[in-house]
Amino acid sequence: MIRPHRITLLLAGVAALACIPTTSALATTLIVDDSFADGDRAATGPLQADFFASSTSNAIESNAGSVGLVSGGSGRQIHALFPTQTLANAGDTLLTSFTFMTPATVASGNEDLRFGIFDNLGRTSASELGQDTSYSSGSPNASYSGLPGYYAELDVESADSGTDLNIRESNPSTSGRLLATSSGFTNLGSGSDIGYAIVADTEYTATLSATRTATGGLDVTTTFLGNSHTENVASPLSYDFGMLAYGSSSGAFGSSNTPGDPDNGIDITNVRVEFVAGIPEPSTAALALLATLAFAKRRF
Repeated sequence: MIRPHRITLLLAGVAALACIPTTSALATTLIVDDSFADGDRAATGPLQADFFASSTSNAIESNAGSVGLVSGGSGRQIHALFPTQTLANAGDTLLTSFTFMTPATVASGNEDLRFGIFDNLGRTSASELGQDTSYSSGSPNASYSGLPGYYAELDVESADSGTDLNIRESNPSTSGRLLATSSGFTNLGSGSDIGYAIVADTEYTATLSATRTATGGLDVTTTFLGNSHTENVASPLSYDFGMLAYGSSSGAFGSSNTPGDPDNGIDITNVRVEFVAGIPEPSTAALALLATLAFAKRRF
């Protein structure tokens, strides 16, 4: 005979177990899906991000269907803020992607395109990262100093000449110039001589993701033109991400650095940020509950 209090215990246990996430209940959550169809770089609707100039107010322009990274003969950067996502469990992944259109002028070599994901450290106010900002080698911006994060680096070449994919990690001594310099970033390694070309008037898509591992590290992966490169970070500075950043070195794209000029840099569109849930580790309470239920079953 099963005693009433044991039936109550089992029913309570079943109800509690139903609240414990399972693999089948995990899903992908779309955080940002911005095609700039409204011609506005501000977040005017759901699934949009706020885009800002990083290095100078002239580094960004809004177009119908894209946001422009205006560079030309100047190295410039832009950034975007989105709701912070935390990689709390093994398998949790932040996946970002974007499409860019090259202008009529592309460097023949020795230049690069950088794109990264960062912890904004809560610096999202209109007096910090939530505005068009500026910095230079002589006047770094404190809002960018020490932001944990990662960026991928694409060699910009108009012909195949040993191009590769590179991943760097920021460290506490970041210079306050975001993606303008590799100073303050640790080189995690590069894919050697993959061999690709970035040419004029062509559309490309690139991705950058971070996945929390079972040991508490991060696997940071970038893909471009069918090539993929991953670096493992054993001791990440943060598991939070709430900012995208894009930067072009001087002369990489375009012959002009004037907003409105059709040959002034790349046009970025189809910006996506997705959070993919991993498998949560069972909590201490859940493990205790399972043990109690097992004990109760043996007593019937």
